[in-house]
Formats: sequence, structure tokens, C-alpha cells
Amino acid sequence: MIQQLFYRLRCPARAVLLLPWLLLACTGSGGGSSPPVSTPPPSGASGAAGATAAMPVAAREPLKVAITFISAETLPVWAAQELGLFDKYGLQAEVVSILTGAQAPPAMAAGDVHLALMTGLAVVEYDLVGGDLVIVAGYSNEMRYFLHARPEIQRIEDLRGQRIGITRRGAGIDMATRIFLERAGLSYERDATIIQLGTARDQVNALVAGAVDAAVVAVPTNFQAERLGFPRVADTKQYHVPFPTNVLAVRREFLSSRPEAVRRYLQAHIEAVEILRRDKALAKRLLAQGTSTDDDEILERSYQLFLEDLQDVPYPSEAALQGVLDLVARERPEAHAADPRAFYDDRLVRELDQSGFIRGLRGS
Repeated sequence: MIQQLFYRLRCPARAVLLLPWLLLACTGSGGGSSPPVSTPPPSGASGAAGATAAMPVAAREPLKVAITFISAETLPVWAAQELGLFDKYGLQAEVVSILTGAQAPPAMAAGDVHLALMTGLAVVEYDLVGGDLVIVAGYSNEMRYFLHARPEIQRIEDLRGQRIGITRRGAGIDMATRIFLERAGLSYERDATIIQLGTARDQVNALVAGAVDAAVVAVPTNFQAERLGFPRVADTKQYHVPFPTNVLAVRREFLSSRPEAVRRYLQAHIEAVEILRRDKALAKRLLAQGTSTDDDEILERSYQLFLEDLQDVPYPSEAALQGVLDLVARERPEAHAADPRAFYDDRLVRELDQSGFIRGLRGS
């Protein structure tokens, strides 16, 4: 199974730069199932602040980590690789890329992935049908997606009869599309044609080719679309929709049997975030490598949005999960009776917060 699910990139110096093209090749226009892509750390690791000498490999605990999107929100994982933070906290971490959040739960159930950076929506949908995932941390708990369109489309109402490109049905971007349309008095699908495109790169390509009239995207794709002549029409931030845009999730059984591995991962992730808060140059370099973007204005604006959306401490949010349940309940009535507290366990984050670990990273 593991051989079928994962394949390794053999050229670490170019791996991150090639990732978006590999995702494009694997996905196709339908966003179907494809094998994950191994993601070695970006080249040029510098052993920057916070990293210490690595433990011997035999002493480190193995952990397979999945990322389910390529955006500014992926920066902490890339930084932890780059700075040797997984080694510092005693982990032998392998990071892989999975095309969508929907593909992460089956990989976790098979034991091929232990922990995933994903949307809270994917966790809720999986658990509502009998899954056993649990969110252990989350840094962004308000929906943040952007609607970009041809210049003549200046209002959401102008999307009537137009084609909107999304990544896949049921994803966070799809939920945002529904919200944009409904807040403007339009009906999803009846008043606009919704087209699944697979990846962010596919969305940009479709806009440029005229295959769609608008697209709902995440950072930094929003700035790329803008630079290519497709202005921003709306931002979900204006609606203040509670929504866990990025969370860290594991299986409950894994959390119970290997809590120390999860704690160590959280330490590495949290330290990476604190370093990124201070080191803009590092963040922009990693984002450039991870997204194949060398436009400094796009990188600068993406970094500022990344900082703007970060919570101070990564507690999972009950309100954000209730927001997901409210959205999912439109098609799954069982979501109405679900308790948002059943989808997260914040004990490890609370321990790290109350112990002074996070304050110590900030020097306070």
C-alpha cells in the first residue's frame, strides 16, 4: 500500500519548485484520486535560529506528515523542515503532499499518514460518516478565500450566468463559493455554472484560457490572479464566517497510543510559526520555492495575509467547527445534532501554552 500511495522525488534541490507542476500532472481537470508526492525540505537549509544538533536517526520517532494544500498556510511545515526543527524535537518526519483534504483521511486510516495539515471541513465530513479523526491544533479559524474574475465582473451579482472555477466539490473553496453567491442573492449552480478544476494552478490556467469567468482561490493564488488581470471581487473575510481553514489532525487511536509524537510535532510546528513571525525573508523564500512564485510583491502581500490570519495560540475553535457543521448540515441533516467539541482535543496545545513553552519561544 505504502509503495502505491507514495513516491519519492529524487532531486531535493528542485523538489519544491517542481511540486505545483507535479500536482498538475497528477490531478487532471476532474480532481480525481492520485498518489501523494514526497516533499523533501527546500534546498539550502541554513540551520537558522531555533534549530539544534539533530538526534541520531535511530533515536528519532518516525512520523509521516501530510499537507493537503500548497499556500501560505503551508509555511510552518516547510520552515520546520528547512530549520531542522523536526530533528530538534526528536522526530524522523517524512512530509508528503496529498492533492485534497478528502484524500487524507483514507491515507490516515491505512496508517500511511499519521498527521495532516488540512481544513477542519475534511475532518468533520469524515467523522460524520464514522471516521475517527480529531483536530489537535488550528491557527486560522475564520474563512479566508477570494473571488477573482474578468474585469467586467465587478460585483458578485454579475456572476449570474457565468462560469466559476473551484478546486473540487465539498472543499473549503466550494463552501466559500456557495457563501459568495448566497450572500448576493444568487443560487449555487442554478444562477452560475460551477466547474471543478483540481488545483490552484488549474484555476489560474482556466482563467487565462477563458475556460471560466471567475475563480474562488486562496493565498497566494489570489495575488497571481490579480497580477494576470483578474481583479478581486470579494473576500470572505468581509462576512466573518467561523471556519477552521487550516488544522492539524490525527486519528484518535494515534493520539492515544503515541501522544509524545504528536506533542513533539506541535512543538516543531509552533516554533516554526514563531520564527516565521519574525523572519520575513525566510518566509518569503520558502513561499517562493513552494509555489514557484518569484514576484516579490505577491510574496510580500501573501506574507502579510499569513500573519494577519494567525491566531496567537493554536487552540482549535469550537465556534469555527460549529460554522462548518452549519454549512455541512445543508446536505447532511445529521450535522445539526453534532457537538462541535467532539471534533477536537486541545489538551496538548493547552499543556504547551500553560507550561510556558510558547511564551519561551517569544522570549516573554
